[in-house]
Amino acid sequence: MATSSVSSNLGVGSGLPLTKLLEDLRKAENKSLERIQVQQQTQEARLSAYSQLKGAVETMRSSAKTLASGDQFNATKATSSSEAFTASSTNKAIAGDYSVAVTALAQAQTLYTGSAFNTRDTAVGSGGKVTFSFAGKENTTLELQGELTPEKLVQAINAKEDLGVKASLLNDGNGFRLLLTSSETGTQAAVTAIQVEGNAALGQAIGYNDGTGADPAMQLQVGTAATDAKLNINGIDITSQNNTVKDVIDGVTLNLKSTTGNSTDPKPASLTIARDNTLASTAIQNFVNTYNNLQKTIANLTAFDVEAETESVLTGDYTTRQIQTSMRQPLNTIGTGETIRSLSQLGITTDPVSGDLKLDTEKLSKALTNHGADVAALFQGEDGIAAKVENTTKQMLEDSAAGSGLFKNLEENINRNIKSLKKQYEAASLRLEDQMAVYTAQFTALDAAVTKMSSVSTYLTEQLAQLKKNTQSS
Repeated sequence: MATSSVSSNLGVGSGLPLTKLLEDLRKAENKSLERIQVQQQTQEARLSAYSQLKGAVETMRSSAKTLASGDQFNATKATSSSEAFTASSTNKAIAGDYSVAVTALAQAQTLYTGSAFNTRDTAVGSGGKVTFSFAGKENTTLELQGELTPEKLVQAINAKEDLGVKASLLNDGNGFRLLLTSSETGTQAAVTAIQVEGNAALGQAIGYNDGTGADPAMQLQVGTAATDAKLNINGIDITSQNNTVKDVIDGVTLNLKSTTGNSTDPKPASLTIARDNTLASTAIQNFVNTYNNLQKTIANLTAFDVEAETESVLTGDYTTRQIQTSMRQPLNTIGTGETIRSLSQLGITTDPVSGDLKLDTEKLSKALTNHGADVAALFQGEDGIAAKVENTTKQMLEDSAAGSGLFKNLEENINRNIKSLKKQYEAASLRLEDQMAVYTAQFTALDAAVTKMSSVSTYLTEQLAQLKKNTQSS
């Protein structure tokens, strides 16, 4: 609010209450500024309120999109009867029972130097090119630079991620052995040969070709042979390069931990794929919760306190009521299912007083178990509840060929109003200061005039008194 200091000396000479009068005039003129400020505060409160409402609508849209996607209604759960393997399934899996026997796990090949290096820093020549050959994939090469030691060789091997092997040093008590491990399990990842060019010392240390090398004392030896995972599903033999077996059964992943038996006694375990209603139930519960949150947000923003006779920021707001009505309409959708065709049959009813949705979880569970396809049809598809809610909220939240979204329009209009009110306030403040300057000048002139007249009056009074005194004395 515009303010201006008023000289406390104003009116001292004349004896008139000019300072108070000037302050009263400022208070009167300030009323117009106060009205603009109230309008600004109202617009800012509306902007904040619509932001809260927008957030509730966005949350509602998110829950509707989740239901509309349909993944929840096709979810499955895989259960293994054995600790030898775990299983997970996607919505592509078909419910059923399977017999699974695991007779071998996939292993990575390990190779080690036949003799130990004296120390980590034992010299192993200088530079060179190492080529690794594999049973079932392309060769890889490693270019080495400078003086080499076992430790530097390990660092160089591990620095190249796509080499196909990893290296380490093991202290066997007599020295250090170089250990090479295939980066992947399975026979296809096994090293079949290692050829060294340009470094004879290194070639004698790690040269390898199916178990033979140039220097028998230092040639690499097989520590662990590479093996494939072997399992049998419903009588069909399966071989896998690794212990994560995907989509042998559509939509199912098996993680092999150990064997159930051996080739002569496989001891099969059972694998059960069943429909899982947990995700669908959770998604529907979330849909109900977000709808009720929207209802609560609207109720708070439009409330009227009867006792205090005070309104909330959006009390009586047409747009807010329109939003509320448009969000209720999809809930009356009639589905295409044979048994479950409405929310009430699903266990969702509307409270007649608050308008909130109430969910009977037991009734929902039975509906999903016995009539899952009907429940999915009620929410999914272009005419489903979820799609209708999503489309309704989309018009509120996103721009389209028809124009800006509802909330964007509201925000732009309010911001324009706030900007306009700011300009009005600034202009009114300037006018007020100009007017107060005029009042101050006028009051200052009045004070001076009255002061001067008072001085003349005092002088004349004194002269007359002196004249009278002189007359009496003569």
